[in-house]
Amino acid sequence: QGLEHHQQRQSLYGFWIRGFKELRLQQIADALDELEVEVNSSLAELGLDGWELRFDVDRETKAGNVQRGFSVTVLSPANAKPVPWESWSGGEQQRLRLAGNMGLANLIRTRMGVTFPLEVWDEPTKGLSPEGVRDLLACLERRARVEGRQIWIIDHTAHNFGGFASTATIIKDRNGSRIEQS
Repeated sequence: QGLEHHQQRQSLYGFWIRGFKELRLQQIADALDELEVEVNSSLAELGLDGWELRFDVDRETKAGNVQRGFSVTVLSPANAKPVPWESWSGGEQQRLRLAGNMGLANLIRTRMGVTFPLEVWDEPTKGLSPEGVRDLLACLERRARVEGRQIWIIDHTAHNFGGFASTATIIKDRNGSRIEQS
């Protein structure tokens, strides 16, 4: 009776362990579905019309094992099949990263039920073409207006963009540093 009792308990424990793994996988899948929606809505605004990112993590194999890993699939209108992230140019990768950051920020705010009056982007134009910079700045201007928040852009390059409420330039020279605001 002792062995049979332990086998039943082990079977019961296995049932609950599998159940919690499935629950965890479902919660992750739900969050990734939300993230895909958020990220993909930003791609067109950043000049990547028809592009799509897909996210996947921890999948159960046919053998019942869990295959671990986070994967990002990049689909573009120019390719019939997904292309690895690393194959895209620096500017395309930067736009994909920016869309990912925007989507993740939106997901976190939604999931946490909080709003932030300020968003700070550190060198978001790095690696972007002039067209990419214009798309990004227009996207951030719309984001600030629609979401009612200030968006600060910290960049080593001065940008002439009419959508800025104001700009502050930090100038360093042999006399020290000063701030010029316009």
